[in-house]
Amino acid sequence: MNISLNNVSTIRGEINIPPDKSLSHRAVMFNSIANGDAKITNFLMGEDCLSTIDVLRKLGVKIRVDGSNV
Repeated sequence: MNISLNNVSTIRGEINIPPDKSLSHRAVMFNSIANGDAKITNFLMGEDCLSTIDVLRKLGVKIRVDGSNV
């Protein structure tokens, strides 16, 4: 399925996918620059992804980890 979005100012919704390192990195990075709160479920809690969270926290991003949710 291909979806194109043009001139969009706000996106809201939910996407359910299995844990994946690349997607976990991207999700936490994109959400760190987005406005408002976000919840990432099925976040892959591997060493690399946890290092990304640590770096973002050091940059001042507020991140809470609860099980496999971020």
